Amino acid sequence: MFTSNFGSENKILLGANSVHRGSTGAGIVIKNYTDSTRNQWMAEIKYLVAFRNHANIVQLLGYGETNRRLFLIYPLMGRGSVQQNLHGLTWKQMLQILKGTAAAITALHSHSPPLIHRDVKPANILLDQEGNAILCDFGTVGPSDQAIAGGTPGYTERATLDGQAQTGSDIYSLGVVILQLIMKRERVIRPSIQSNNFRDLHIIGWVTEALPRAGHVVDISLLLTGCNTRQARAISQLGLACSNQDILSRPTIEAVTERLLEIEATKSSRWSNLWRCLPSANSQP
Repeated sequence: MFTSNFGSENKILLGANSVHRGSTGAGIVIKNYTDSTRNQWMAEIKYLVAFRNHANIVQLLGYGETNRRLFLIYPLMGRGSVQQNLHGLTWKQMLQILKGTAAAITALHSHSPPLIHRDVKPANILLDQEGNAILCDFGTVGPSDQAIAGGTPGYTERATLDGQAQTGSDIYSLGVVILQLIMKRERVIRPSIQSNNFRDLHIIGWVTEALPRAGHVVDISLLLTGCNTRQARAISQLGLACSNQDILSRPTIEAVTERLLEIEATKSSRWSNLWRCLPSANSQP
């Protein structure tokens, strides 16, 4: 079985997960699955087809099944993922990425019934040539009443890892992404599953401890990207609000989008040079 919207000549490209470029320079990515991950393969097909016209959700070019493997075909994003571009992003680019990711999550949460991605993280946010965010990896997408165990420790809260997800679960993951972007940390330390406090050694705990209660401290690495201090304070607060331990206290994705637009329009204060800054978060706590 093979289904495609770009020509049957691509049937032969069935190696391991790989990248292929055509004569025009356009590339495709072939992602392989096995029978043990068939449910993820089917979820990707179902939901990527449903959102095939969304600008911030990866396009499914084709899919198929052979005697030995299942596969999906996507367009190649030449700029890679947000994870791969973490240190080179300007403030303007970070906002563009966050707004695009929020738009993709909004589409999922606005579906009837609401759908949950369950694995929002920098590695699953691709960048097109214009720097737009393209959310991918829909293998764990589904409504909240489906007990889908999936996600990535550190980005996905424990309840979601155990198969109990709500729309607020994606907000938590987005909050971690925000904090990782603004702190320029290459990785989010995974807390111990045995820990009584799931936030131990986690970027959320680090930021919470580093920021005084007054909230007047921002990370110096963020200010070096073109962000003003009011914006830095506001985006830090938004990241912490999204990753609040209490799921009922987190903002909706619509509120997150509104806040991102407000932050983008925020002008700097003439007293901004008097604000204190944290050392770069690239150094491990």
